[in-house]
Amino acid sequence: MLQPRAGPGAGVVSTAGAWVPPEVTVVISTRNRPEFLRDCLESIAALTTSRPAEAVVVDQSDRDRQLGQAEVATLTRHGAVRVRYLPSATVGASRGRNLGIQAARAPIVAVTDDDCRAAPDWVDALCDLFDADPELAMVCGRVLPAGAAGTGPDAVAVHTAERGKPFRPGRDPGDLGSGNNVAYRRSVLMALRGYDEHLGPGTPVPAGEDAELFFRLVRAGAKARYEPRPVVYHVGWRDPEALLDVWREYSLGAAAYLTREIVARRDLGALRVLAQRTLYLGLGGWVVYGLRGERWGRRMSARRVSGALGGIWSVLRADARKGLGRRWILEPPGADLTAEPLEDVS
Repeated sequence: MLQPRAGPGAGVVSTAGAWVPPEVTVVISTRNRPEFLRDCLESIAALTTSRPAEAVVVDQSDRDRQLGQAEVATLTRHGAVRVRYLPSATVGASRGRNLGIQAARAPIVAVTDDDCRAAPDWVDALCDLFDADPELAMVCGRVLPAGAAGTGPDAVAVHTAERGKPFRPGRDPGDLGSGNNVAYRRSVLMALRGYDEHLGPGTPVPAGEDAELFFRLVRAGAKARYEPRPVVYHVGWRDPEALLDVWREYSLGAAAYLTREIVARRDLGALRVLAQRTLYLGLGGWVVYGLRGERWGRRMSARRVSGALGGIWSVLRADARKGLGRRWILEPPGADLTAEPLEDVS
């Protein structure tokens, strides 16, 4: 596997004044949501870690909605984590995260979103897990709703399980955790070529990028776990109608990459997951919610079925308009990353 190397000037200043390399890099990709990013960075500044750590913010916002280096420095000036602000003209959450991974100077890369707030011990909890198991390649943590939002079918991007568990090939990556609280060994990310830039927010297939990477990582034989100790809080900012669209997008993205694995690599594990999502969660949910008289839940299940069918059809017809042409289907996914951290990706 490719191994990360520290670039010139890599590191953070310890309390003793020594210049030491960071143990963890937190990557945040953002676009046109400065109000969320401010709150997220305040939580990063409030981290109580004793570990040398840095955060990389890749800001793809329009120029008039960028926070700018000066404001980011002001928001985080009293924190234990050094924050690097990298404006970028690129578009897409997966591309932004890959730029953050490329810029990372630490062997552990943690990823969260701008609409999340990290618990004060988040970084320490993640690092402790990697220290305890040298073979661990990826860990997902607990995602709790911030504020009054619940954890029913209308809650997205949360994962509240209180027991840890391993993730094995052939299981639904959604059972492992959420992509807004996940950490990887950077060497594994480099070997897998990061996130698939054809998937995720900012692309015609606006979801599925996290689960696709989870799926690919475990299929490659890497060790992954869910552990409840590392916690972030997700802000539920969408209204119920918008959430219906989100569930469709999640299902579309999942069906697209799973169908690719079935078509290109004859992956029976992907077939099982796709059947579970379409038949059990989609059609099965539609029946169960209908029997209960829960109209919103039934609409959500119908959107999940619609999204799954749309994702399957887009791949079968090699829909180039969605970026899902034959090249995407047949070639290994991922981006062109190199082991050397970039000093500037703007």
